[in-house]
Amino acid sequence: MSFAENGVVPDDLSLKLTGIVNEEKPFLRVELFEELVSSIPKDPESKLLVYHAELWPAANVPWHIHNGPLLIIMLQGDVILQFDDDEFYYKAGDVFVEPVGVVHRAYSPHPEVPMAGIGIQITPPDRDHIVNIGQGPTESKPTTAPQGPKLPRPRLSGRLAGS
Repeated sequence: MSFAENGVVPDDLSLKLTGIVNEEKPFLRVELFEELVSSIPKDPESKLLVYHAELWPAANVPWHIHNGPLLIIMLQGDVILQFDDDEFYYKAGDVFVEPVGVVHRAYSPHPEVPMAGIGIQITPPDRDHIVNIGQGPTESKPTTAPQGPKLPRPRLSGRLAGS
C-alpha cells in the first residue's frame, strides 16, 4: 500500500531525530527559520494546510502556483525549485518559503533518495492552496544539485490565482 496512492498514512510511518538531547541537556530549541513574510492572508479567517510531501528521485512536481505562503521543512534528500529563469537548491535540514503566485515546479535531483518534507501553508479561505498550471515556461529539466553554496532564496511575492 502506498501513502501517495490513497492518501492514508501508514501505521509504521515515523520520523526519529536523535542525538540532540541527553540527560545533562534534556531540552533544546534551535531556530531553523525566521523571515518577514508580507504574504500572510489578512482575512479574519484563513485555511491552514499541514502535509507530508515526497518526491521520487529524478521526478518533477507539475508546474503550479501557491495562493498563500508555503513553509517547507526538508527532512530527506534534496530538491530544486525551478522558475522561469531561476533555480533554487535545498537539502535535508533546510527550511524555506515557496513564493505566492509565482509559477514554478520542484525537481528531485538525487539519483536514489526521494525528497521528503513537511509543508505548512496558509491560504485565504476563498482560494485553493495549490493551483496546477499544466504547461510551464520551460520543459527542460533543472540542473543537477549545484556544487558549492546553496542558491539564494526565491522572492516571496506574486499574483494569487484567480485574482
